[in-house]
Amino acid sequence: MKTCAFIAGSTGSEPLSESFLKKQLALLYTDFGVEKILSGVHRGDELYCLEKLLEIRGICPNLRICAVFIHEEEAASWCERDREKLFRLVSACDEEWILRPFFGSEMLFQRNILMMNEADLVFLLKEDEETEFWASKMRKPVLKIAGNPRRLIPDIHLYRDGKTSIRC
Repeated sequence: MKTCAFIAGSTGSEPLSESFLKKQLALLYTDFGVEKILSGVHRGDELYCLEKLLEIRGICPNLRICAVFIHEEEAASWCERDREKLFRLVSACDEEWILRPFFGSEMLFQRNILMMNEADLVFLLKEDEETEFWASKMRKPVLKIAGNPRRLIPDIHLYRDGKTSIRC
């Protein structure tokens, strides 16, 4: 069973297209053989992707989804509506990982390293040089959304250690 880590990345403000994202998620399952996804639960892109992952489960019957929290109180400062959405989505997941009982410095970095360590490949939702650097050090392929997000179908590139990108 192949595992993929979904990590938001740090730059870029364009929202991900729902139809594009659903298509890529289905391709991960059918073409790449991914049957388990570790999804961060940060507000924004990660939570949006978790929601879309849960929506496509019908066409990916063996897909297991794991929600990965940085710490127990991750959503404590969120508004009630966002917290309810998070808990509704997490309750639909197969697993839930909580890295630490409390927040500390470098927790997001540690969570990303843990997710990459457990995964066979990394799906990077936005640009993040640090995550790409550490993924290459761990010899993990990185699928990332690149190009102009306003195009109908942005490119996904597979980056491998020391090689040029391969279009998927």
